[in-house]
Amino acid sequence: MRHACIRVAVLAAGLFAVLPLRATPLAPGPVDLGTLGGSPFPVHVAQFNGFGRKGTVVGSTTKVGTGEVPFAWTSATGFRVITDQLGFGAGANNLGQVIGSLTPFGQPSQGFFWSPPGTLVAITSPLALAVYPRAVNDAGQVAGEIDATAGGHHAFLWTASNGLKDLGSLGGDQLLVTGMSGTGVIIGQASDASGNTHAFSWKSGNSIKDLGTLGGIYSYATAVNDAGTIVGYSQGTDFNSHGFVFMNNRMTALDSPTGTSVANAINHSGTIVGSSVTGGALIWVPGASAQVIPGIDFAVDINDNGRVAAYAVEPYDQSTHAFLWSASGGLVDAGSEDESSSYPLGVTSDDRLVANRVDWAGVTKVYVWKPGGPRALLDGLGGGFSRALFVNASGQVAGVSRTILGYDRAFVWSAATGMVEVPAPAGFNSTPADFNASGGIVGSTIRGRVGLVTPGPSFFWPGSGTTYTDFGSSILVGVNDESQVLGYANPGAAFVWSGGTYTTIPAAPGAQIVPAALNLHGQVVGYYLPTPFTMHAFSWKPAAAAIVDLGTLGGTHSLAVAVNASGQITGTSSLTGDVTSHAFRTTAGHKMTDLGSLFGATANSSSVAMNTDGNVTGYDTGPTDFHVFLYDGKLHDLGALGGSNPQIWGINDSKDVVGWRLDPATGPHAFVCFGGAPMTDLPAFPGQDSSQAFGINNAGDAVGNALLPDGQRRALIWYTR
Repeated sequence: MRHACIRVAVLAAGLFAVLPLRATPLAPGPVDLGTLGGSPFPVHVAQFNGFGRKGTVVGSTTKVGTGEVPFAWTSATGFRVITDQLGFGAGANNLGQVIGSLTPFGQPSQGFFWSPPGTLVAITSPLALAVYPRAVNDAGQVAGEIDATAGGHHAFLWTASNGLKDLGSLGGDQLLVTGMSGTGVIIGQASDASGNTHAFSWKSGNSIKDLGTLGGIYSYATAVNDAGTIVGYSQGTDFNSHGFVFMNNRMTALDSPTGTSVANAINHSGTIVGSSVTGGALIWVPGASAQVIPGIDFAVDINDNGRVAAYAVEPYDQSTHAFLWSASGGLVDAGSEDESSSYPLGVTSDDRLVANRVDWAGVTKVYVWKPGGPRALLDGLGGGFSRALFVNASGQVAGVSRTILGYDRAFVWSAATGMVEVPAPAGFNSTPADFNASGGIVGSTIRGRVGLVTPGPSFFWPGSGTTYTDFGSSILVGVNDESQVLGYANPGAAFVWSGGTYTTIPAAPGAQIVPAALNLHGQVVGYYLPTPFTMHAFSWKPAAAAIVDLGTLGGTHSLAVAVNASGQITGTSSLTGDVTSHAFRTTAGHKMTDLGSLFGATANSSSVAMNTDGNVTGYDTGPTDFHVFLYDGKLHDLGALGGSNPQIWGINDSKDVVGWRLDPATGPHAFVCFGGAPMTDLPAFPGQDSSQAFGINNAGDAVGNALLPDGQRRALIWYTR
C-alpha cells in the first residue's frame, strides 16, 4: 500500500471534502535522514609500489567538494588525506613516507614527497616540464619519470638534499619506471631510437642501462630486490614471452612448463613468482625448476615469508578473484560474497593482502586482510548516497542507501530509530517497491557488475526482525496495510499473497495479467492482454471468479494505475483512433469518466496517482512541455514541469501533490502543490544543486532527496504542514 508515492493512490478511509485552493507556508527544512554509512566514490591504489611492505596503502580518493586527492592509510592511523590539492599517491616506503603527483586542473603534473605527520615537499626542477614519481625507498630516494625540458620522457632520481637528477632515457620518447630497490637501483622500460621497448636499470655512478632482450624485440622489467636482482619478461627468438632474471649483467630466461611465462615479483631470498601465459601461476625457488601453483592463474607479489598474492579468472564472466598462497599454508580464498570481483595488489611483510574490490554497485574500493582476521575496508572520505521514496501515515520513510560494504540497500527510517537497513541476501542490492502503514516493504534485489546484471529474489519484509519472505523470481508491485502482497510471474499468473497463502488472479486462457496496485480490501487493478494487439485495464476483487474488463475510452488500449479504499480506479486510456490518450476515473462495472485535457480534446493526459476521495493527479501534454493537473470534479492546471520527462509522484487527502520539475539551467527541483494551488519549490538542502520529491502523506510529510554538485544524494523529509 503506497502512501502518496509512485503512480498509485493513498489508501486510507475518509470523507470527501472540497478544499479551497490555497498556498500554505512551508516549514523550515528539509531534514537530512542520513545514510547507511557507505561512500559512493571509488578508491584507487597505485598499481606499482602502491604501499610499503609494512602496510602503508596509498592512492587517490574523492573528497567532497574537491575531487580526486591523494591519501595514505595505515592500520595505526587509518585513512587520511595527504593534501586537499588534486592528485594521487603513487608509492610509500616502510617509514610511512609517501610520494605521488599533484595534478592542478589545466596544469602539468608535479611530484610531492610527504612525511608523517604532515610535511609536504614539492618535487620540481627546471629540468622537468612535469614530474611523475613512481617509487620511494627507506633512504628517501624517489624515482620516476619526467617530461624533460630537453624533450621526451626521462627517468629521474630525487632526494630532499640533492634535488632532482635527470637520468636520461634509451633514446626514444617513452619511458616508465616500475620499481626501485632499497639500495637505489631503479628499473623500468623505455623505447629506444628504433621504437622498440626494452627493460632498463640505473644505479648510482652509472648511466641508464639497456638490459637487452631474450632475442626478440621487447623486454619489460617488473621488480627488483635489494640485492639488485631484476625480473621481468621478454620476447624470445620463438616470438613468445618468457620470464627472465637479470643478474651479473646477464639476462637469463626462466624455465616454464608451457614454455611461455612472465615474472612479476621477487623477494629478498630470490624467490620469483609470475605466470605461465597459458598454464597458471608459477613460482621459481632458487636452485629449483619452476613449479605450478595449483588453483590460481596469476601470481602478482611475494613477501619475504613466501606468502604470495595471486588471483584466478572466473571462466563464466572473466572477473578476477583474489587469493593468498604459501607452501606451508596452501591456497587461502581472499574473496567474499560482498564483492563482484577482487584483484590483489600485493602482500605486506606481516602477510596481509592488499587488494582492490569491486562491490555489487560497481564501485572500486580497497581492503587489507590477513587470514583469520577481519577486513580493513578503505571506504574513502566523505560522501554518501541515500534517497527517500515512500512515507507512511506514521511518518516512517522507506528508500535506498549505500552501506559500508558497498551495497545499495532498502532502508526504513523513523525519527526514533534513524535509518535501519532492511535484510537482504548477501551479494545483492535491494530496492523497495511499496511500503505499508506498519513499515512493511516489498521490493526486488539485483546483483550487478559491469557487463552482467543478475536479478535476485523479490522479498517482503514485515517491518521488523531479520527475516523476510523470499518470492523468488516473481515481480512484486504492492503491499497493503493488511500485509497482503501483490505480484506476478513474468510471464505468468498474477497473485495476491497473504500469510503464506497464494491466490491466483484468474484470466482468460493465454491472457497475461500485469497488476499495478491493490487497496485495503485486496481489490487489484492493472492491465491485461485480451488479444496480442489490445491492452485493457482490469479490476479484480477477492473470491471473484473472473476479472472485470474496465474497457477503454474508445481506443484499443487502457491501463489502471491506482485504486482507493472506496473502489475508485484511475488510469489512462486511448481514445477512438488510438491517436490521443486521456486520464480516466471509474469503478468496476461502470463506464469510464474521461478526465479530459488542459489543452483541448486532442492533447494527451495521463493519470499518475489518486487519493482517498478520488482526486486524481497526473500530467498533461502542453504546447511546449508537460503540465501537472489535479482533477477534483474539475481540471486544474498546477503549472509547467519543464522539459519532456514528466515527474509527478504522489497526492494526499488534502490534495497536496508532490514531484519535481525540470529547470533547464539548474536541473530538477522538488515541488509541492498545496491543495490544488500552483506548484511551490520545496526548500533547498544546504549545498544543494537540485532535488526530487517522491511521496507525501496526509500529515504533509514529503520525502525525496537532494542531488548535490559532487554527485552525492541525500534522503530528505520536508514537514510542509
